[in-house]
Amino acid sequence: MVWTEVLWGVLGFTCKFLGMNTSIAFILQARTGSTRLPKKVVLPFFNKMNILDIILLKLERLDFPIILATSNSKNDEALLEFKSKYNIEVFRGDEENVLSRFQIINKTYNFRFNIRVCADNPFLSIVLLKKLLLEARCLEYDFDYLSFTYKGKPTILTHFGFFVEIVKTEALDKISQYTSETLYREHVTNFLYTNPDKFKIKFVELGDNAFWDENIRLTVDTLEDFQAARKIFGALFQQYGWDFDIKEIDNYLEKHPSLIERMKVQIRKNSK
Repeated sequence: MVWTEVLWGVLGFTCKFLGMNTSIAFILQARTGSTRLPKKVVLPFFNKMNILDIILLKLERLDFPIILATSNSKNDEALLEFKSKYNIEVFRGDEENVLSRFQIINKTYNFRFNIRVCADNPFLSIVLLKKLLLEARCLEYDFDYLSFTYKGKPTILTHFGFFVEIVKTEALDKISQYTSETLYREHVTNFLYTNPDKFKIKFVELGDNAFWDENIRLTVDTLEDFQAARKIFGALFQQYGWDFDIKEIDNYLEKHPSLIERMKVQIRKNSK
């Protein structure tokens, strides 16, 4: 029996797609109106695929519903094609109030938890995603927010670009009761992990590991990020197909230090 079959056997998930007899789903947050690199998620990236293609092809290997959450801006009409292309749902909501998109989706489909995925991370680690889901199961889903943490801060605040977050629907609804600040409507989970006195926050420590080089930046925000990510992804895909993850990325970057130097520049310019 392959590892993925063992994993889902342990978790015991019986998700049915858009019936929707399930309590947890991927919500993939995406838009085309990035100020630093417009349309970055749909630009040609590798082998006729864009970044959204790559993320969706990874996620559809796991048995959860997928909702692509985008804005009602005219520019984001281009993302509607992904509904039929991948048999997923596309939800369009307020361009600035991203939190409200999640809240409406959860109310519509009665999700109890969301696995929040950002569309600027083509190197999303399925290995770590599965590990986080196992941790959620071990915790019996008794949390409001669960993610990995690196050196005391949630990995959403790093430049790695490997991670997801798991969030309880009720916790997202409570945010609006506490604050109406624009920051927290745009950055969906920020209010949760910065207010541990109000929410049940759980972290999984990454620990000291050769892979966690602070100079690695694989989230895509700028043209320079995009070009570096495309080069790395193409080289690794040619060698491993879909079967590469953080270890292979780390090995490749060790052999190409010039890429690390380029990443350092982008990290200095785009600190989180």
